[in-house]
Amino acid sequence: MCRGEKIVSNKKSNKGLLGFIVWTFIISGAIHSVIADEVSILGMFVTFSVVLGVLLGLFILYVFGYNMIKNGRSFLDCVQSLPELLRWMFSSKVRDLNNQMAKDFKILSEACDPEEFILKVNEFLATGVAITHEFNCRWNIALAYYELGDTDKAIEMTEDLIQLYDNNKSIKQIIKKFYLYDQLVSFNLKAKENDKAKQYMDLRDEEMQRLSDTGRQNLEDGLFPYSKGAQFFNENRYEHALAYQEKVYAKNEELGNVTNLNKVGNHYQFAKIYEKLGNIEKEIEHLRLVVKHGNKLKKATDARHRLFELDVDVPVEDVKEIEEIVKEVVEAPPKQQSLIAYIVMLIMVVGVFVWLSSR
Repeated sequence: MCRGEKIVSNKKSNKGLLGFIVWTFIISGAIHSVIADEVSILGMFVTFSVVLGVLLGLFILYVFGYNMIKNGRSFLDCVQSLPELLRWMFSSKVRDLNNQMAKDFKILSEACDPEEFILKVNEFLATGVAITHEFNCRWNIALAYYELGDTDKAIEMTEDLIQLYDNNKSIKQIIKKFYLYDQLVSFNLKAKENDKAKQYMDLRDEEMQRLSDTGRQNLEDGLFPYSKGAQFFNENRYEHALAYQEKVYAKNEELGNVTNLNKVGNHYQFAKIYEKLGNIEKEIEHLRLVVKHGNKLKKATDARHRLFELDVDVPVEDVKEIEEIVKEVVEAPPKQQSLIAYIVMLIMVVGVFVWLSSR
């Protein structure tokens, strides 16, 4: 993103924040004029402060509830991530960076083009970003290398992330270390480094033991550890791997995790399991879907080779369809993270509540 784009984006974010403050003040003045015996500037500012505080509190409660119910995070996790949430709310720069990161990630998650994604993110990092953004970017780059088939590079980068994690307190507020360990379990199982995978399993489990019972239950409800399916497969427990993969697929559908990258991962795993179970018809069905959604991922290349071995043609329309979808998604402007609609609705609710309370 060039300097000119940053300036325009910052102006838009600042304009939105200013508009929110102005409208909040106007509605607060209307509320004050209804409930106060005598209208005063001081009273209007007090009402404005109260309304703003209530809205901020309700929004934080909303985020907490969403993360605890939808994302399966513990209350303590939410508390630790509160500083990052407040920075997002009050810093247009943070919101712009998040929007840019989300847009760039679509190159991997929707376009399924790991090489282009790595180039884009490295350009983004070269502009200079906060340590938390750098951490998230490098984590995604490690995933991109894995999707390119360079598992050794993915392992190396993830191990470097652990050192970065240990040396920065701010990162610990937004992520738990056991996620990194679990990723290393998956990567090492893929690389057939079973001893190293076992070491990281032990480290992951040690970290998880530090959680509360509720925290561990939330993770289990979210089908964590994510490496469990790879572990079943690596241990030749294919029926267990299939049952687990079916749960993962259902959970992703429930949460709306239906990006092309996610689809490829699910269908590729199904295909590998069905290959081992000898169900070639089901394997071919899932391999076709991997090719359809995978674009430049290593999994898509492997799926094409496997279909060739099985003497199965890949319909041209399956490949063309993903190209059209990718173009639409990646070229679309990033979704702006705005609170305006939500805040206006809450202001109206608070206004009615205050008005009724004064009667």
